[in-house]
Amino acid sequence: MLVVRKEGVAKKVFSEMDAHIWKVQYKFLRRLHPKKNWHWISKRYFKPDKTGQSNNNWILTDPITNNQLKKVSWIPIKRHVLIKYDYSPFNKNLKDYFEKRDIKEFDRNNVAYRQKLAKKQKYICSLCSKSIADRAEGLEIHHKIPRIKGGSNEYKNLELVHISCHLEYHKVFPARADILNKSQLGSVKKYIKRKKIIGLI
Repeated sequence: MLVVRKEGVAKKVFSEMDAHIWKVQYKFLRRLHPKKNWHWISKRYFKPDKTGQSNNNWILTDPITNNQLKKVSWIPIKRHVLIKYDYSPFNKNLKDYFEKRDIKEFDRNNVAYRQKLAKKQKYICSLCSKSIADRAEGLEIHHKIPRIKGGSNEYKNLELVHISCHLEYHKVFPARADILNKSQLGSVKKYIKRKKIIGLI
């Protein structure tokens, strides 16, 4: 999602970008299949939008994986909302206001799967219990059961955590070590939270 001040200008730019990308696609596919006519190329590489987001029947589609190239013009446009003139993040009475603002900014600037994980965790790092929406540091995907131990990439096995928390967790419990029980997991979370509070990580 893109934040802009002038919606009309953004729409025009997005349309121009889509037009340019179309020309690049056309030239590339012509060079890729110099002996094929355009009817054959278009039938092989362009399909209707599989998400149903638009009625466009000319979406560049990988003939093997069926992945599609999204249009720039599909990016939702949101006007930037200014902070109220007398509001300060240092005012403890406004904590809720800034937390809600952080969550809106997080959702606006992250892809769907990260939004889904964050909502599931109530925008809290599962290792240190601090906010993951305040942009204080980068985030990583943590596997509850490591892939090397048979863990999957399904949502139920994933958590969004701070990079520093993730590194500290695997210093204590490497991915190749035995899977943690509830007691061990609780202890390592307390350990990471303590180090975070005193500023060691």
